[in-house]
Parts: sequence; structure tokens; C-alpha cells
Amino acid sequence: MRLARLHTGTKLLASFAIVSLLIVVIALVALWRMQAADALTADLVDDKLAKQQLVSDLLGLERLNGSRTVAIARSDSLELADYFQAQLAEGRKLRAAVTARLDKLPASDRERALKAAAAQHDKTLASAQADLFRAKDLGQTNVVEEIIASRWEPAFKAQTAALDALLAHEANEAHRLADASAANTAFSKALLLALGAAALAIGALLAWLLTRNIVGPLQQAVSLTEQVARGDLRPTIEHTRSDEIGRLFDALNGMTGGVSQTVAQVLRGAHAIDCASNEIADGNLDLSQRTERQAASLRRTVGAMDALTGAIADNNASSQRANSLAQTASNVAGEGAQAVEQLVARMEAIKTSAARIVDITGMIDSIAF
Repeated sequence: MRLARLHTGTKLLASFAIVSLLIVVIALVALWRMQAADALTADLVDDKLAKQQLVSDLLGLERLNGSRTVAIARSDSLELADYFQAQLAEGRKLRAAVTARLDKLPASDRERALKAAAAQHDKTLASAQADLFRAKDLGQTNVVEEIIASRWEPAFKAQTAALDALLAHEANEAHRLADASAANTAFSKALLLALGAAALAIGALLAWLLTRNIVGPLQQAVSLTEQVARGDLRPTIEHTRSDEIGRLFDALNGMTGGVSQTVAQVLRGAHAIDCASNEIADGNLDLSQRTERQAASLRRTVGAMDALTGAIADNNASSQRANSLAQTASNVAGEGAQAVEQLVARMEAIKTSAARIVDITGMIDSIAF
């Protein structure tokens, strides 16, 4: 799947997951190397250096006890011999305690072999020492010197040599472990530096990829909006992305196309408005001419109205005179109506009289014929 087809949130989460994984890996490696260093340090301090110190103490006690043995064997003073005898007994107790502590620690085959050789020489030395003290107690000075020279000193040298060999072995083991610890520390540093450099390189790569897939396209979107703001509606962004930025590009392209169509419609509307304005101007000119003609007609009409007003005034005066005459006529008519009513009444009376006359005449005719 192409990186451009992933959603921006997925890209960011993936980058964060990779960086987190690198941090976890570096932390785990660091813990692993710290545990290794801790194990080496613990082995060095608790085992090698402890053994070295115990063997060194054992060698020192052995040499001190040897000096006390010789002092007891060659001393002519009973008090001094008793003092060194007490010191020798205390030294033997300390030697036994150190030996017990040393035996409790884990030992390699080489260490066990060296300790076995030292123990064998210690038995020989103890046997010579017992014979030496027996001869000393018997007062056999010559025998004491013979035992010291022939048996005790060779056994003591062999014992101290065995302890020296064991001490040298423990010192070599401690140095070897210290060198291993230093090498382990150097390896840990190199490994952590390498992992840090790898994490830095991966982080830089992820930053570059995110910048290329997010910041770069956003700069294209900003450039497009700036061109649109300057009035250039022609540019569009060609892409094959399906993430949020791809949808942003589609929205910007749609916005640019929509604004372009709107501007085209506005231009067409402006052209139509211009044509309509020209037509309105022509109509206004024609209307102005007609208005002038109507004004002239109105002036003539006003003149006629003035004449009509004079005529109406004359008619009004005539109407007033006619009204007076009509009032007079009305009065006369009223008087005539009264005369007519009187005439009608008289005519009714005459009619009644005539009817009576007719009746009388009829009666006369009937009587006559």
C-alpha cells in the first residue's frame, strides 16, 4: 500500500509506534547490558576479589604463623615462647576461619587443584611443626635446627608457594574479569550508540517522510489558495491521494471550480445588466421625449382648463340666477298647485252637481214619458 493512500492519523500513529518501539528496544538492550555488567561486577566483587582478599589474608597469616613457629622453636625464654604460642594459636583460629570462608565460595577446577596442593603442603608443614615442637619440648636443640632446616622450611616454602600460586591465579582471574567487564562496558556503549544512531536515522527518515507527505502537500494547498486570493482561478492540484490531504485537494479544486463558475455567472449577469441598462437608457430617452410631448399637451390642457374654469364660473353665475328664477317659479308653481287643487275641488263639486242634475233629469224624463 502506498504511503499517500494511508490516512494522516495512521501515518502519525505508525511513526509514533516505530519511535516508541525503538525506545523500548533501546531500553531493553540497555537493561540487558546493565544486567550483564552487574553480573560481571558482582562476580568480580563477590567472588574474584573476595577470593583474592581471602587468599592474601591466608598467605599473610601463614607467613606470620611461620615466623611465630620459628620464634617459638629458637626462643630460650619460656615467657616469650608461651606468648608466641598463644599468638600462634590465635593465628591458627584466624587461618581456619579464613579457610572456611574461602571454601564456601564456588571454585573452578584450577582453584580446587591449587587449594588441594596447598592443603597437602599444609599437612606436611603441620607434621614437621609437630615434630619441631616435640623436639623443642624435649630440649633437643640440634634436632630442632635439623627439623627446621630439613623439613619445616621446605614445607613452609612449598606451602607459601602454593598459596602464592593460588593468589596469583585469583589475581589473574580478577584482572581477566575486570578486562571482561571493561570490554562489556565498551561493547554496551558501542551498541547503545549504534542503536541511538539507528533510532536517530529512523526518526529523521520518518520526519522526512511525514514532511514530504504532509507538509509538502500543505504547502501546495497554501500556494493554491494564495493564487486564488490574487484572482487566478485557473490552477488546480493533480493528485492520486485518498487520505485527508487528498480530500483537502479535492475540496480546494472544487472550491476553485465553484468560484470560477460563480465569477462566470456574475460576468454573464453583469453583461445582461449592461444590456438591460442600455435598453433602459433608450427607454428613458423615449420616455423623456414622450414626457416633453405630454408636458406640452398638459400646458395646452391647462389653458383649456383655465378657459373651462371661466366658463364654469359663468355657468355658476347663470346657475345661481336660474336657481333664483327656479325658486320663484317653484313658488309660483306652488301657488298654481293650490289653485289647481281648489279647481279640482270645485270640479268635483260641479261633477257632483252634474250627477244630481242628470238624476233629476232622468227622473223628469221618466215622469214625462
